Amino acid sequence: MFALALDKDDRPAADLTRDDWRLMEDGVDRLVTDVKIATEPIDMMLVVDTSLGAQASLGQLRAALMSFTHRIFSGNPGATISVFDVGNAAIRVADRVTAADDLDKVLKRTATDRSLAAVVLEGMTEAARKLSESPSPRRAIVIVGLDGTADASSSREQQRVIDQVALSRASVWAVKYRTDATRSVGSMQGNGVYGAATGTSGDIGASVSSQSRDPLLNLLPIATGGLRLTIGVPTALEVSLEQIATAMLGQYAITFERPGDASPKQLQLGVRPGIKISYATLPPK
Repeated sequence: MFALALDKDDRPAADLTRDDWRLMEDGVDRLVTDVKIATEPIDMMLVVDTSLGAQASLGQLRAALMSFTHRIFSGNPGATISVFDVGNAAIRVADRVTAADDLDKVLKRTATDRSLAAVVLEGMTEAARKLSESPSPRRAIVIVGLDGTADASSSREQQRVIDQVALSRASVWAVKYRTDATRSVGSMQGNGVYGAATGTSGDIGASVSSQSRDPLLNLLPIATGGLRLTIGVPTALEVSLEQIATAMLGQYAITFERPGDASPKQLQLGVRPGIKISYATLPPK
């Protein structure tokens, strides 16, 4: 299994050993046999909101995406990255690219459509479905989306996302940001407090326009071992995606023993005091 461990400054804690961890399944202790920084290739699905609200910050968005993907490729040899643009439809514009220069050609062409909403949930469902076929055990969905815009996915898409992410065993990572175009919409959400340090918004689902996806983008990263950040300006996109990349590349791979006849339903993980962890509560197969 893979786990993210952060110190008090929200930086990856790189000095943990096997003795620092305790792992249980359904409340039963398992023997941890090995702990190391993960080196398995990441199979990543990048879901990018390309609705009209992103138009004014398109240059910053492109630059941040390219910087992020360069960091992943350089820090994780063998990584593959696919890209879904989600505006009025979920369109896969890159399929398991293995080189930064090749992906740059795609990301430089990132463009918005005329849609005021985005089908982020549909993009997540398709990304998770694609990852279900992945040969790598290390799978990730990274969402880069606008805060305060509507999601045009169908009403049934929430459950589809949950089901497909569970089947894919992927970790979910999300960065949401605001632009001048979406700020007026966001002001109607109330007095929710936003902060990149905590990675959470003040009121889950408080926005009428985005209530179908906000609860999932709050909860799925927690349940799958990822991270969520919400930022106020597009100029912070590159820094926030760098934080995501650093966390992802600093994940631990934890190996443990399980009786052959066990069929656990929930995994519990503990670590030494002073460390915050994020991990998938669904036991690995």
